[in-house]
Amino acid sequence: MISTRSFVTTARPSRALRRDAARQARVAANQEVHKLIADVEDLVRRVGDAADPELARLRAKVESTVATTQESDLRRYGAGAAPGQRSARGG
Repeated sequence: MISTRSFVTTARPSRALRRDAARQARVAANQEVHKLIADVEDLVRRVGDAADPELARLRAKVESTVATTQESDLRRYGAGAAPGQRSARGG
């Protein structure tokens, strides 16, 4: 028969491992979002100010989405997220 004590002792490391794995997944996802934002901003800079109205509309839409994502990131992770964003973009 398995004692309650041995069950509790073995369950704790498992929870800690799951918690750590979830934290690592969040960090990895956050880094990927920062890379994506940096790539999108680079692309928008390269496109420049296009004379084509459709391209200008799409550029404005992308810029708005990037800004909203950054604001959401700041709300979610606090002011500490901002330096990471700037360094990911090279700023």
